[in-house]
Amino acid sequence: DTLQHIFVPALVPAHPGQAGTMSSESTLTKTFCENIVNMGPEQLSPEVVASVRELVLDALAVAVAGSAKMRAPGILAEDCRKRACSPSASILGFGFQSSAEQAAYVNAASMRALDYEPMWSPFNHAMSTTLPAALALAEDTGADGMAVCLAVVKGLEVQGWIRQASRLFDLEKQLFHPPAQVGPMSSTVSASSILGLDATQLRHALGLAASRCGGVMANVGTMATCLHSAYAARAGVECSQLAKMDFEADPNIFEHPKGYQLLFEEFAVEDLLKFGSQFRIIDPGYAIKLFPSCYATHWPICCGLDLHGKV
Repeated sequence: DTLQHIFVPALVPAHPGQAGTMSSESTLTKTFCENIVNMGPEQLSPEVVASVRELVLDALAVAVAGSAKMRAPGILAEDCRKRACSPSASILGFGFQSSAEQAAYVNAASMRALDYEPMWSPFNHAMSTTLPAALALAEDTGADGMAVCLAVVKGLEVQGWIRQASRLFDLEKQLFHPPAQVGPMSSTVSASSILGLDATQLRHALGLAASRCGGVMANVGTMATCLHSAYAARAGVECSQLAKMDFEADPNIFEHPKGYQLLFEEFAVEDLLKFGSQFRIIDPGYAIKLFPSCYATHWPICCGLDLHGKV
């Protein structure tokens, strides 16, 4: 009786709005997930498909280069090899296979390590958090190229609208590293598309993914930077797989008063319902990097190169 008196009250929410108390009839996350699931390949214009092809080829090239030139991916690959997971997806650049989760993890690190992947507006590293999950699960399940294309589009669009909703356009105001703050959500959407989750399962998958979001800015510029994308990619695979097996989380994670929006000082959650109204992959589009460095450094690099022959 004493233990019951001490512990049981703590398990009962004190008032509406605490974790687990939101009505399942809340509609914003539900509508958002229905819009994502209902997007089909027939909605992808030739321009969108061509852009995805360019982005995927660029990302694969960057990943192969990262696996060869940077230490971090090699360390992660060696650790992965020691785990001896069931081989179902390829580890790019290292000549072996592992589980889809581990493949997404190492490949995302390789893709991010050189800081060479395309840049977006608002700023983010979107490919290294989205493509590795889709590729690993596609190889594992036998999904075709159009399925990967659609999954990547869905992930990129979701990531773009979340970044837009955050109103974080100034890097100095960014409390968390965007690939870790937003990447698990887009990776989960991409992975869920490959696995064919329905809208209800996707709601739970995103609820699970929200608990994987974070990534402190202090680690940006260290070897740990690439782990932000790696963790995001792996989380997407795991959360979508769990949701497919009917593992549940809060189904209204975007509008819950103690949900995902608390990762931001400001979050215009209604922006998420703009998903599908335009393709952000086209407008505002993306920038293919010329140099393996932060995109803001490209202007002084170009100026320096131009001036070098004139000085």
